[in-house]
Amino acid sequence: QRRVMGDFHFFLSELKMKLQVLCVAALLALVSALPESISPTPPMGWNSWNQFLCNVNEQLIMDTADAFVAHGLRDLGYKYINIDDCWSSHERDSQGRLQADPVRFPHGIKYVADYIHSKGLKLGIYSDLGELTCGKFPGSYQHYEIDAQTFADWGIDYLKLDFCNLRDDQSAHPDVYYQQMGEALAATKRDIVYSICNWGRKQPWHWASNFAHLWRTTIDICPYWPWIAKTIDAQNELAAFARPGRYNDPDMLEVGVTDHIANFQWLPETSLTDTEAKTHFSFWAMLAAPLILGLDARKLDAMPVIKDIISNKELIAINQDPLVIQAKRVKVDKTSAVCFFDCKHTEIWTRPLSEGRIAVLVWNRASDLHEQNPLFKAESIRVSWEDLGLVGGTGMQVRDAWLQKDMGLSTQDVTVTVDPHGCAVFVLTPAQQYL
Repeated sequence: QRRVMGDFHFFLSELKMKLQVLCVAALLALVSALPESISPTPPMGWNSWNQFLCNVNEQLIMDTADAFVAHGLRDLGYKYINIDDCWSSHERDSQGRLQADPVRFPHGIKYVADYIHSKGLKLGIYSDLGELTCGKFPGSYQHYEIDAQTFADWGIDYLKLDFCNLRDDQSAHPDVYYQQMGEALAATKRDIVYSICNWGRKQPWHWASNFAHLWRTTIDICPYWPWIAKTIDAQNELAAFARPGRYNDPDMLEVGVTDHIANFQWLPETSLTDTEAKTHFSFWAMLAAPLILGLDARKLDAMPVIKDIISNKELIAINQDPLVIQAKRVKVDKTSAVCFFDCKHTEIWTRPLSEGRIAVLVWNRASDLHEQNPLFKAESIRVSWEDLGLVGGTGMQVRDAWLQKDMGLSTQDVTVTVDPHGCAVFVLTPAQQYL
């Protein structure tokens, strides 16, 4: 009988931690309002906010769905087309139901849902835990049941519930009110992915998995490199809370989003470089994070590099690995805080995958400044088997996920040269699986 060589210390320790979390989750499942089977791997799709803010309407949503089909994104797994804030009228109808803005969505939300479903996609929508949304439209407070049923009647498949304009008791105990919406969604008997967007307040990773599928871990993201780097840092200690059907959400992808920062007007207008966009996407794949795009999909023909990034099947496969074990940082190599030449800051992150494989991300973090710091340069970075918890001499087949190329068999290390702010991603497979 063939056996995989090597003592996968990292893999086994992470798997043990995962099993401990799953044991607790099994108990919580008795009271869980939402089944994990709705989204057993991280949801993939698109949201209107990052690029369009309040400039949303039914034609944009339907055109985006068409673009997802035309560019092959649907077939890659991007299936949720999510409408963010500003879609509704400022007044509820005579029965207390939310209603679409008659100018932005003249045919109503169900019409749009039917169109999205006809394309083999799913429709998401936005509301708020409080009395008003962030854009000052009606929120769901004291209307959780009727709003959940309205969304179900319209054919909604995904709900993002924000955290603006709250009462004091809601701010103090968001878990109580988020659970009310979770129970209301479950009562509709429709499969609706439930996304909690409370910006990481009150540490939702400790309580949200009882009734939601994903929870935001930080405040809003923006296409500004220092912000992306700090958002990545915040995920390292949260790996134990991710599991199939439950996800840490570091916010939507800024890959391909151009020239504005929605919620941070004091920051300069900017967008990520292609190198930074690639690193951003790589990390979200490694972190088992939802892959929710925010770009203008209608313009993908003019963005070939961005299209290649978001269409990389091997990075998507890492993100969608059924074990849903989130990556963790295993090594940092940096010069002191005060550095005048030959400055260095590199990191290695790893994620166990199914079938005994290991995904490895090698990051030349360099400076967290948005502009390239001339003190930093491309780095040759060595990843030893010791860094990964592998026994020296263990044969591993190395594949570069970005080049989509086999790099051969190694028994001790991998070395790669990486530009500042850039990364490389490898998948290591036990050699005997190739025999």
